[in-house]
Amino acid sequence: MLTLSLLGPPSLRRDGVALGLPIKKTQALLVWLALEKSATRAALCEALWPALAEPAARRNLRRELARLREAGAAGLVHAEGDRLSLDRDATLDLHAVEHALAGGQPQAALALFGGRLADGLHLDDAPDFNQRLDTARQRWHGRWRQALEACTAAARSGGDIASAMRHLTALLDDEPLQEQHHLELMTLLAQAGRREDALAQYERCCELLQR
Repeated sequence: MLTLSLLGPPSLRRDGVALGLPIKKTQALLVWLALEKSATRAALCEALWPALAEPAARRNLRRELARLREAGAAGLVHAEGDRLSLDRDATLDLHAVEHALAGGQPQAALALFGGRLADGLHLDDAPDFNQRLDTARQRWHGRWRQALEACTAAARSGGDIASAMRHLTALLDDEPLQEQHHLELMTLLAQAGRREDALAQYERCCELLQR
């Protein structure tokens, strides 16, 4: 079973054993197919090697596909005519997160986030790819916050104040100007009998908003 993880640094495993993905173009190829579901060879060439003539870009694409086979990931990329896609039987963490969120399992979704989408990946010679990746990163960052907010609500309703406060702190570390989250954290601190901490949180919120 092939498992492709893109939330964090891109990684690929077969039956739990890590396969090498050292080349950024190979990573970018998999990221593009994961985000676009499928793509023609011409579209991939234009996205990943925009400065090259199409024959040269197609040679590079064939080389990246060969690298995947050599790394032990034969069958990960499925070809149907001129269109490429990821094999449907491969496990993809992006799909798992979407499934967990749709199924009301935010904790399971949150556990799959190992960092931002394709962390560390950037192609100096492919601006369109970088722009597409940046847009996708913003979207997946929003899903991380969605999972964290849902975990906060579940912890509060279950009386797990410590977990709820931990989740709220993570949300505020990410976006300090979310006044509602400051208010929720103050309330929980007060409920926990930590009046001085609640007042300090209020002062911190006021200072941030005023600044």
